[in-house]
Amino acid sequence: MDYRVKLNDMKVSTLRETAEKLGLTGIGKTKKDELLKAIQECPAKEIKKALGLGLGLWQKYSKLIYIIGLLGSIASIIALILTLFPNDTDFIGKLERGIDRKLQYSGLEPNEKEEIKEEAMKRILSLKEEIDRIKDVEKRAKVLKALKEENFPEADKIISELDEKERKIQENFDEEINKKRASYSLTRGNIAYLELNFEGALDHFQEATSLDPKNYEAWYYKGVILIVLGKLEEAIAAFDKAIELKPDFHEAWHDKGVALAVSGKHEVAISAFDKVIKLKPKDHLAYTNKGVALADFGKHEAAIAAFDKAIELKPDSHEAWHDKGNALSKLGKHKAAIAVYDKAIEIKPDSHEAWYKKGNALSSLGNYQEAISAYDKAIEIKPDSHETWNNKGIALQNLGNYQEAISAYDKAIEIKPDLYQVYTNKGAALADFGKHEAAIAAFDKAIELKPDNASTYYNKGNALYISGKYKAAIAAFDKAIELKPDFHEAWHDKGDAFFHIEQYEAAIAALDKAIEIKPDKHETWIGKGIALYYLGKLEAAIAAYDKAIELKPDSHEVYTNKGAALYALGNYQEALSAFDKTIEIKLDFHKAWHCKGLALQKLSRTKEAEQAFAKAKQFEKP
Repeated sequence: MDYRVKLNDMKVSTLRETAEKLGLTGIGKTKKDELLKAIQECPAKEIKKALGLGLGLWQKYSKLIYIIGLLGSIASIIALILTLFPNDTDFIGKLERGIDRKLQYSGLEPNEKEEIKEEAMKRILSLKEEIDRIKDVEKRAKVLKALKEENFPEADKIISELDEKERKIQENFDEEINKKRASYSLTRGNIAYLELNFEGALDHFQEATSLDPKNYEAWYYKGVILIVLGKLEEAIAAFDKAIELKPDFHEAWHDKGVALAVSGKHEVAISAFDKVIKLKPKDHLAYTNKGVALADFGKHEAAIAAFDKAIELKPDSHEAWHDKGNALSKLGKHKAAIAVYDKAIEIKPDSHEAWYKKGNALSSLGNYQEAISAYDKAIEIKPDSHETWNNKGIALQNLGNYQEAISAYDKAIEIKPDLYQVYTNKGAALADFGKHEAAIAAFDKAIELKPDNASTYYNKGNALYISGKYKAAIAAFDKAIELKPDFHEAWHDKGDAFFHIEQYEAAIAALDKAIEIKPDKHETWIGKGIALYYLGKLEAAIAAYDKAIELKPDSHEVYTNKGAALYALGNYQEALSAFDKTIEIKLDFHKAWHCKGLALQKLSRTKEAEQAFAKAKQFEKP
């Protein structure tokens, strides 16, 4: 069954609208790159640059560190005074002339003086702009008082406190900028998701979580993309982070449940879906996915109850009807499943999955012709469904339409050439159609695709056996047994193959192994009895036949074989009783009448013998 994540059509529509507002859809790569660059530009960089003289100047004029530091202090103080006395329009000019006097005796070249003056003035003006933001009049007064008293250390201390406050403002500013950038990354990730660029979407969502680790939506969408990419453990971790930030985030709980269920952690997944239901009791999708998890966990009755709740909340949910049908099929309730699939089809007539599953349920009931009609409808909707072609082939094969079955398998192979099961099925159809060499070729292809499948070797062995290639058949059965030591059918048929090349001891050894694995299979006891008979071990053969009779009292063949062993021992009356039992079960079995005639002859009951021979001739097929 399939799980469904919460990223529904409504959210996708919202994402598209957002993208259109931002101008991110239908534009070329160049414009996108420019927009991304604009998003990434942070004004904080310019602010930080304005607050310092620049690393390059410090390195270039290392011998004047003291002078530049002094200029910096003067600039800071004068900028404060400018703030306190804004009406002094000539103060900038006075300041500039003061800097000129300071630099006059510095020993610098004219161009160097001009560069330092320019940087000092930039700093003064930028600091003035920053100090303009300070509204604390009391601190301004303290600075003014310290300056009047020429208490520069105290002024510097106050300025440092103001710098620290500015640093905190800057940090808050950076945080806000990062939140904005994270929001843009989140939007771009959603757009990449819509464009099916999943790796690109993941990069954007990761950037969003790095820029704004508290953005629960970014963690959620990152989890959704990780599910799409099959990185389930990472997806679960992302959903956990989203839930940590927003414990009532039901979408995150839901899709965490999906990731857990797909990972095979069904119990924990069910708990996650229960949490969704607690947070949002009318969430039909949570009930549907809970049902799928319960079904995958083998709790089909509980799953059906969950699907029923989903249907109660949303009667037109074809997914819930479909998944309920799957659970009913698993319980062997195929008729009920068909009725449910019909409901799903009524709601969504183009659901190839519902038609396909209905075909499977009909096949399970032996209604192969109706199953084929359902498969045909599924194929009409989805012609490239190799599963449907394969299962249609099985239904056709069960009806004895081998050529059509082979054509269906060929179509499945055309769609998906690497599926070994289809080659195995095709091989079986070819064998049933009497084309044993072609069947063997099909089985060989299946083995090439999956060398560790015991059943394929077994089927190949049967095709070789029917072709009279008994030694090759034994080799194929041995390979099947190597892969699956308890494969009793392979042991049984290996025994039959040994019998045909008259290796009776080896045949008995193989049949004994089959009996050890499955002691209640009467055919194996019959085969063992026949091998013992050919070895002349007649008493042991009769004991084997008696065991077969105990397991299947209505088997006419076993009474005939037992009669033959008794006849060989000279126990003609007992042999006659065995042949009579055969005739009682199958009146028209001519071999039994013939053997009865032989026994009657030995008992000197000539007239009865002639009558028995006449019956044998009557029932013998021309």
